[in-house]
Order: sequence, then structure tokens, then C-alpha cells
Amino acid sequence: MVVSPPGTWVDIFGLTQPTAQTGTTQLHVPVNNITDTLTWNKGTHTFAFGGNWRSVTKHHSSNTGSFDGAQTNYQYANTGDLPVPANMASGFTNQWSLAWADLMGVIPELTNVYNYTITGPTTGTALPAGAPVTKNFHANEWEGYVQDTWHARPDVNFTFGVRYTLLQTPHETNGQQIAPTINTDTWYKERESAAQQGQIYEPIISLAPAGKANHAPGYWPEQKNNFAPRIGVVWSPDAKTSIRASAGIYYDHYGEALVNTFDTTGSYGLAAPLSNSPDVLGFENSPRFTAPTTFPIYLCRLRHPRKPSRSPRR
Repeated sequence: MVVSPPGTWVDIFGLTQPTAQTGTTQLHVPVNNITDTLTWNKGTHTFAFGGNWRSVTKHHSSNTGSFDGAQTNYQYANTGDLPVPANMASGFTNQWSLAWADLMGVIPELTNVYNYTITGPTTGTALPAGAPVTKNFHANEWEGYVQDTWHARPDVNFTFGVRYTLLQTPHETNGQQIAPTINTDTWYKERESAAQQGQIYEPIISLAPAGKANHAPGYWPEQKNNFAPRIGVVWSPDAKTSIRASAGIYYDHYGEALVNTFDTTGSYGLAAPLSNSPDVLGFENSPRFTAPTTFPIYLCRLRHPRKPSRSPRR
């Protein structure tokens, strides 16, 4: 397979593309970590104290989601004008339609991609087609613990402890993040309640710049009560046997994977693919394939960049 530079491509549906449509991605994730532990022995007790600080930064820039696309997807087309042979077996219709669409170069599915950058509290600017989307996320993470190991007998040890974890909500350091202005959990619950009563509840969801750099709330509130007690016991009846039991509360390491999704696949409100509606273009009036990088004229009518502000979006 030939590797080609990124750009606007028209794909042949159902076939492996002859060229790899490879974009450019830059990723750098520096992690600074400081940790220390203090141990103190007193009588039959061994006390341990420790702390851990991590600074996680993710620099990411990519243009893989910055180009328009189209394909000869027969399933997207209005098949009312498809000349299916009268004597064709019903089970072969899909395969025949796919081959016919590819042979005719029918392009019924067209998609524009819009990416935006925030320029003010209520304003934004559409990036040029093909421009890389750059995000820099950062978060601090703190952990600390206190532990006591009690040597109750030569063959029995008890361990008691508690760990505290505070994970800062990751934020985009240049303010390029956006979030709903309402509580979406409440929004979903109210929709559920209305649905159970046979009512339609579709309030408008507005989006606005969010995060520390915008002096606004983050993606979610920090969880500041993550105390995790632990207890364990070890019994060694002889030199070859050890029986252990333990229990505790454990918290997930939450946040980095979620902002990675926002970053790599596009944050809602800052990235918006716009496609023509299905079942509109048929086999007769769809644009035709002329070259892998030549886009149908019809698609140009879709490109009307809009500024992302506090305008409501459903």
C-alpha cells in the first residue's frame, strides 16, 4: 500500500483503499513524579508514612480529523431509482447494489469536518480545512498514606492503614475546552421522568468555555473525599506456610483516559462533522467519482463554517 499525505479523500465503499490516508500526529506526555516514604519502628509496631505527587501533561497535535470525506456508500443512497433486475434473487440485492454503486462511481455520502478554536468567552474561530488541532492537557495528582504494622506475635502480623487520593480534573492549559452550561445528569433524569409519563422533554443544551484556564468549572468536580482504609493479617504457622487475608477500599485512577478521548476524537462543541442527510441523493443524481482526491461539487454547498459561541445545540 502506498502511503499518501493527508487530505480530502473519496473512498470506494467495500474495497481496501490503494493508498493509506495517513495524517500527522505529534504526541508528548511528560510525567513528573516525586515520592517519598518514612518508616519508624517502635516496639512491636512499624509505622510508615508516604506521599506521592504526579504532574501529568499531554501535548497533542494532529490533523487526522481535519479533512472532509466522501464515499460510494450505496446504503446511504435513495435506491428508488436503482435499476434492480426483475429476476434477481432477493438475497443478492445488497451485493449487487454495492457493485453497481462502485461501478457507476455514485457518491451519496458527503461529510464536512469543522474544527474550532476558542478566542473569547463567547466567541470562536473556525480552523482552515486541514489545519492541525492542538491541545495541551494538564493535571496534578496527590496521594498520601499512613500505615501501622503490628507484630502481635512472632507468627502473626496485622497491618492497618489509610490512603488518601486527590486527582485534579484535567484541563486544557490554553482554554481550548468546552462543556454544557447545565447539569447533564439532571437533564437525563428529567428526560427519563418525562418519558415515563408519556411526555416529550427536550430542553436546549448550551455550551460554553470551561476549565481552569477559562476561570470556569472543569469537566467534573474534584472528588475530595477519597479516603481508602485498608486492613490485612498474615499468619505463618511454620517456616513454609503463609496465610494472608486483607480488605480495603480502592478508587479508580480517573480522568486521563476521558480527556484523551476528548482530545483525539474531537471535543463536543469544538469539532463538528456535517453530513448530508441519508436517502436524499440517489443513483441518478448523486455526484460521480472522478479521482480519489477530487471532491464532488455538491459538497461545496455544505461548507458554511459557523462560529461556535454560546449558541444552543441539541
